[in-house]
Amino acid sequence: MKLPLTLHTRVGRRIALLFVLSALLPIVVLAVVGYGQVRDQLEAQAREQLVQMAKNVGMGFLDQLINADNTLLDAATDPSGSRSRLREGTDASRRLRSTFASFAVVDRGTTSVLWGEPPRTDLSPADVRWLDDGHHLLRVTNPGPQVWIVALLDGGAQEWAGIDRPYLLRGTAERARIGAIDTHVCIRAAGVATPLLCQAAPTSDDELTARWNIFLAYRFGAPLWHVVVTESLETVLAPIEAFRRTFLLTMVVVIGLVVLLSSVEVRRTLQPLGELHRGTRRLAKRDFSGTVSVSSGDEFQDLAASFNRMASEMDQHFRTMSAVNAIDRSALASQRAAAVAEIAAVRLRDVLHCGSVDVCLAGERAEDAWSRVCAAETGARREGGAFQPAAKDLDRLRAARGRWLDGDADLGSLEHSIDRSPSAFFPLTSHDELFGFIALNGDGRMPHELLQVARQLADGVAVGLTNARLIGRLNGLSYGALAALARAVDANSPWTAGHSERVASLSLRIGSHIGLPAGEMDTLHRGGLLHDIGKIGVPRDFIDYPGPLDPEMRAMIQKHPALGAKILAPIAAFAEAIPIVLYHHEKLDGTGYPEGLRGEAIPMLARLLAVADVYDALVSQRPYREAWSQTYATELIRRGAGTHFDPGMAEAFLEVMVNEGDAARFAVPAEPQLTAVSS
Repeated sequence: MKLPLTLHTRVGRRIALLFVLSALLPIVVLAVVGYGQVRDQLEAQAREQLVQMAKNVGMGFLDQLINADNTLLDAATDPSGSRSRLREGTDASRRLRSTFASFAVVDRGTTSVLWGEPPRTDLSPADVRWLDDGHHLLRVTNPGPQVWIVALLDGGAQEWAGIDRPYLLRGTAERARIGAIDTHVCIRAAGVATPLLCQAAPTSDDELTARWNIFLAYRFGAPLWHVVVTESLETVLAPIEAFRRTFLLTMVVVIGLVVLLSSVEVRRTLQPLGELHRGTRRLAKRDFSGTVSVSSGDEFQDLAASFNRMASEMDQHFRTMSAVNAIDRSALASQRAAAVAEIAAVRLRDVLHCGSVDVCLAGERAEDAWSRVCAAETGARREGGAFQPAAKDLDRLRAARGRWLDGDADLGSLEHSIDRSPSAFFPLTSHDELFGFIALNGDGRMPHELLQVARQLADGVAVGLTNARLIGRLNGLSYGALAALARAVDANSPWTAGHSERVASLSLRIGSHIGLPAGEMDTLHRGGLLHDIGKIGVPRDFIDYPGPLDPEMRAMIQKHPALGAKILAPIAAFAEAIPIVLYHHEKLDGTGYPEGLRGEAIPMLARLLAVADVYDALVSQRPYREAWSQTYATELIRRGAGTHFDPGMAEAFLEVMVNEGDAARFAVPAEPQLTAVSS
């Protein structure tokens, strides 16, 4: 639901807040004070009821104990007043069975159980003295717990009567629910771990508690029994919950009415401010698509019109800046002039609001054909079919450097190449070199202001294209130099001719298969071309030796990774490729050289190149052996996974070979016996 305008502005919220405070503050204060008083009164009443309940329960237990004691006393006393043993089957015996669950007589260490369970007869000297004084003794024993009344018979025997639990608890439930509906009663005898009675506890963490002690020492010589009664605070406060809900609902309705009335009063003043405020927030987010609409007929309307003009100018300015930045970034990120042209065409059309934009690029050499990129409503696309502008039209473009040519300038070959009559042509030049032009296609003549913007953007495009071409040429020169250096290294022996380039090519195919990013692919390319540069320092006789190497020769050849890293160390551009050069002869199990690295300690790109290096060495002719077939070589790679080679890199290599369509390479041969071979 859309809120009233009042709540969308600080001024409106301030006025609405004043209305709400004036109307609701007294009501809220009275309601809070009243609620607190009622709550305190309910808690006080509940505490009084719990205290009375605990007392009732305790007195009820005491009555049941006294009644049971009287029943025992009456049943065991004969008409002469003496205390004698109870005989089974008598009326006294039957009366006792309704009160006591267990009955036994203990005489000189011998226990005779008349019914129920036998008692635990270990009494303290104080207990014995209490019985000798003619009193009855009350004891609570585990398990159970069981409540016993102990009496002394004539002749010194002890009479143990265990009170029936239902008899003892009779009436407790009724007493525990006096004035409450959710109470928890717990009765414990002092010194006994298990309670005599403990009902289910309330579910709430907040509860009220009352305690009462049953004094048993005066008659039974027993410690206190404790009665604890608790009740959930939620139950006690239930009567005022309905009041709280009603009060909150009333407050919501009153607030809504107050806000609605206050919004009506301030709407005319706040609406123009709200529109301008939303407009400024859109500008802060670089959203220039909307306009501020105010029809108040006063200064606010004039302010809105000025604001709209300013937003339009800012929109044009930011679009131009964004286009220039995008073109610059594309020139730095790509060495392809066509990619820069695509970005430029899209950005120019977006900034200049024309139907379509064509960016035409000259070839690297004068005799090369031109290409074209067109940006229309469907996006940028490279148009098929190369073309060659007429020399006279190219001369006119060169002469217009720093300016533009109108669409009626009679540039026939250019118009024919783009299949339309543009509104204006903008030459792309740098240091007197023409390497393209931009054609803007719209309905009729374009405003002079937009043409000035287009000229500024065309200059940025010219700089971007110049940089892209320069970077492309430098990269081509760099990789050409690396390839030439690799060939010079491989030319040290006729047996290794082309080895470095083949290893680099295969490594790049593996890297592409596992999805290496562009930066790592570039490092891999450089490392592949230079991985054996250290062999410059190895005598050719050692490399071309036709038989097994002696320890001195092998040690010399195994120095070439470290020597190659030393050669490249002074060149900062090759710093990331040095680990490939240094560690491409390490093995996963640590038996490689020069440092005997194991597992993940070997750089990832070195593990990748090691697979391609060994494979190319195996399938190439060497002075000490014939070239292996592709089947045997790939099988060696497969078997060496996990010991010589990284399993992931070996699997990627095998998948690359399968994707090239030569599945026969992976047939497992019966012979010859495969052994490890180093390149």
